[in-house]
Amino acid sequence: MAQRGTTGDKMVHLGPSKDIIRVISQSERGEDVGYEHLILFILSGIKLVKNLKKEQCTDAYPLLRHFNHNIGRGEERYMEARGDWATFLMDFIDLEDFDDDFSEDQYDDFLDDVDTYARVGAQNKKRLRAGKLQKMILEFLRKDRTPKNRLDDLRFLKCILFGVKNKDWYHDTPKVFRKLLPTYGIKDIDLFTQLFAITSAHTNFQANVGAAARVYHMFERGQTKFNGEGFLPAIVKMLEDFRVGKMDFGSEPPRDGRRKIVNFGRALLGDKDAVVCDIWLLEAFWVAEYYKWKDKVNSYTPRVYEYDAVEAMIREMARQTKLESRQIVSMAWAGARILMGKHTTHDTEQVVRRALEPKK
Repeated sequence: MAQRGTTGDKMVHLGPSKDIIRVISQSERGEDVGYEHLILFILSGIKLVKNLKKEQCTDAYPLLRHFNHNIGRGEERYMEARGDWATFLMDFIDLEDFDDDFSEDQYDDFLDDVDTYARVGAQNKKRLRAGKLQKMILEFLRKDRTPKNRLDDLRFLKCILFGVKNKDWYHDTPKVFRKLLPTYGIKDIDLFTQLFAITSAHTNFQANVGAAARVYHMFERGQTKFNGEGFLPAIVKMLEDFRVGKMDFGSEPPRDGRRKIVNFGRALLGDKDAVVCDIWLLEAFWVAEYYKWKDKVNSYTPRVYEYDAVEAMIREMARQTKLESRQIVSMAWAGARILMGKHTTHDTEQVVRRALEPKK
């Protein structure tokens, strides 16, 4: 990532990515509408629902009452509100969002799951305070900054729903590390995890595992310099600082370019409140921006105030819904990759084996 304001003869600012909500316009998602109640309902439902099929009969009235304040208790108004909610869901999540082989029956099941999460979460409406999230969004908008971008809460919710199966990635991945890595001569799992975080920049998961394993063995051999090893200069500097104790995953993350790296490591090491704000989390909120340099598209580093706002929003969502901050991050991160990067989810154990087993 590059900082905004960087200049270069061949650098071209591209701006944000495409919209991923085709029917609901940007103006309808403006600051005067707000979907913060719905976000909290669904996140709360994700926390509470243990069996989606068993929860499908949950009373819909508390949900519809917040979705349509004029519902009343009459059957006609109730059915009208149900119709409005169903229309919203189909506008919000389109069959075109899925792969070509995704069937209409699967699409209907997906919408039923969203409906269930929202119904169950709405039962806890007394302890959910959307006003706190709304205030954060308004404060973000009112700052005298350029550009005047906003936190798109509805886009964020869509990413959550597409990534819900990845909720426990930060909890489960260290389990895989502890199970498999000793087989490949890696016994200090905490050290590997920190090196995994440091070498994560601009690389995919499988390549990241391989790079971290390579550096781990360099550390075992007592290597202190990492120039000429094929790493980006920023990674070389972090490795050297970490080697001599100038980079610490045990203290409060810095607010500079290493903030994401340290939070990534902390989340994997067990910090439930860590917020890892990379390009995909920025995409979920629609504040990510891109530039082209030498015919390659790259993403800008998040501004400090953007990271601050995203972190505060997610921590407030976690506090109210009793989810972990890192669980919300993991869902949004995975959903953004699925919706915009066309990535599929991978089995962590298979990825580790592919990265570390000797090539035949």
